[in-house]
Amino acid sequence: MKDPLVTPNEAAKALAVTADKVREWCELGLLKSYRSIKGWRKIERQELIAFAKRHPVLVAPPKGIRRN
Repeated sequence: MKDPLVTPNEAAKALAVTADKVREWCELGLLKSYRSIKGWRKIERQELIAFAKRHPVLVAPPKGIRRN
């Protein structure tokens, strides 16, 4: 079974960034995404998790937590 797919908006909420930033990462090839039959961008949940682990500096920390 394939991983559940998420939209750029859902990915943005999970990573605490904007959907535009997620789309930018997809266009740059940093975050692998697919297009649905209707042309909507989709991201596999496991790819999103792997991306966050590979690029922790690009992902905003949760509110109230500062990076040193």
